[in-house]
Amino acid sequence: MELVVDANIVFAAFIKDSKTREILISNKYVLYAPEFLQFEINNHVDYLQDKIGLTNSELKKYVSRLFFESNINIISKNYFSNFLQKAEIISPDPKIVHILL
Repeated sequence: MELVVDANIVFAAFIKDSKTREILISNKYVLYAPEFLQFEINNHVDYLQDKIGLTNSELKKYVSRLFFESNINIISKNYFSNFLQKAEIISPDPKIVHILL
């Protein structure tokens, strides 16, 4: 099964050992995320550190490990840039345009 994951899903997996984390690291799924996900993670380092209780260097290692263990394929914006304008028109929320692509 192929799925698209956004930052909220990945944050949930970082914060709590749950079914979400199990799905992310399972080999039963092929997961995709826009490269914007990496920006979102970097933008919310303080939030993640507070929720998980790790130092900055520990968090970086933790994030790297989870990405290494997961089957998340990061998709470059260049790959779907031709569809950006249409996605902006049909998106109910401008914050999720990258997910529609």
